Amino acid sequence: GIDDTDARRLGVTSAGLDSAAEASSWAQWAGRHGGGEEYHFGDATRATFKALSTLSRSAWSEAPQMTEVHKCGWLGKRSAHVHQWRRRRLCLSPSYLSWARSEEAAAHGTMALRGATVCSDDFQGGQPFSLLVRAEGKSLVLAASSCEEREEWREAILLAICGSL
Repeated sequence: GIDDTDARRLGVTSAGLDSAAEASSWAQWAGRHGGGEEYHFGDATRATFKALSTLSRSAWSEAPQMTEVHKCGWLGKRSAHVHQWRRRRLCLSPSYLSWARSEEAAAHGTMALRGATVCSDDFQGGQPFSLLVRAEGKSLVLAASSCEEREEWREAILLAICGSL
């Protein structure tokens, strides 16, 4: 099995955890589901994903703070890779569009609006009342619950884009 010495050599340590209970073992830190101290196939993969998700979340938290919010609300958001629809809370600032899983949660993602485009396209989005926001080579596909809501968001995003140029 892999002990704490091997884990440190591989760069997976419990350093930086707040309490002794949290730092009990690298396997627990890595989120191994099997429990115990035995190594299970896939533990290194889980540890890698856990470390990467921590890094990516810290990168989002380093995104510019949105002190001035123009619009917030709940929209459908299509995931980039699997193309599943999820309900997300979107907040629009003068130069960023961010989304989170709840009102209390930190931003799960952020898109800079400098040079962005926004259009209404139900066919491309695959949902009624869809919006496509494109910036920096990435596309964000959103879906409102009504035509009126979609137009409100489209106009608000257009104003933010014009202001961030």
